[in-house]
Amino acid sequence: MARRPPLQQLHAFDAAARHLSFTRAAAELAITQGAISQRIKALEQSLGVRLFDRLTRALALTPEGEILARSVREGFSRIDQGLEAVSADTGEGRILRLGVSASFASRWLAPRLADFNARHPDIEVHVTAEDRLSDLRAENIDLSVRFGLGDYMGLDVSPLMDDAVFPVCSPALATRLKRLEDLRGLVLLHDGVAERDGSGVHWRIWSEAMGVDLDCAPGPRFSQAFEVWLRHQVAFPTVA
Repeated sequence: MARRPPLQQLHAFDAAARHLSFTRAAAELAITQGAISQRIKALEQSLGVRLFDRLTRALALTPEGEILARSVREGFSRIDQGLEAVSADTGEGRILRLGVSASFASRWLAPRLADFNARHPDIEVHVTAEDRLSDLRAENIDLSVRFGLGDYMGLDVSPLMDDAVFPVCSPALATRLKRLEDLRGLVLLHDGVAERDGSGVHWRIWSEAMGVDLDCAPGPRFSQAFEVWLRHQVAFPTVA
């Protein structure tokens, strides 16, 4: 049986696996990016496998990393549930656990949390902000807000609003675009999460719906498309 790694290594790995970023993992755990890197390197050495593929300006889990990430996440969730169960009668406030996308958390939820806390001081809000679809039961999440079609088996789903999807670009590029066909040959930015798990609209879906033939394969992929700074040579579908 494999020796159990130090808990600090598993914490570092769990944070990096959820964010797919050593920088964000370091911010969450209030340690340096170097410490995150060292702990994950030590974990990989002790297990004898690579847990991440270090890509250009990106991070991806290896198949072994995916397996370990699920196990560690479920393990921490069970620990949290146990801690909550034994401390339920201490008189502390209630906890509301939310699972939302990173863009929703930063653009909509975070600016409103202060007002919610003022109105409901007895409720402690815990936010899991990541783009993968959460397992609400395994991760003890009470409510999840997601972009999608709503066909989530075994869950009660309430639609919040419709959306409109269209390409966006810089003003300089917009002056050169007169027809849909003018998008051909441009460098397209891609929402890597939407392409990977089908959680949103990506270029191929949009071009087929609009009846325009685009070469949708080439172009850089981003795990957080809402953070991309548009330059004059790129465009990609977004949601209003």
